[in-house]
Amino acid sequence: MEQFSQLKDRHSVVLMDELDQLMTSKQDVVYNFFNWPTLAGSKLVVLAVANTMDLPERVMSGRVRSRLGRPLSHGSLKEC
Repeated sequence: MEQFSQLKDRHSVVLMDELDQLMTSKQDVVYNFFNWPTLAGSKLVVLAVANTMDLPERVMSGRVRSRLGRPLSHGSLKEC
């Protein structure tokens, strides 16, 4: 029981690499991953990497885009 109490305050991080390859016509998997952190009590952080800078505008449906945080712009990536 002591081990569980130490874990309950930790967060988990999911790194979704090649996000553009995970896109399907229904986009359910991607939506569910981005929606998960918005659920009450969730301690999940989702980081997504795509090869396409305009992926949200070009490919993602509105319901998936509504779950995104602030994507990095091309300019902000150059500054890093």
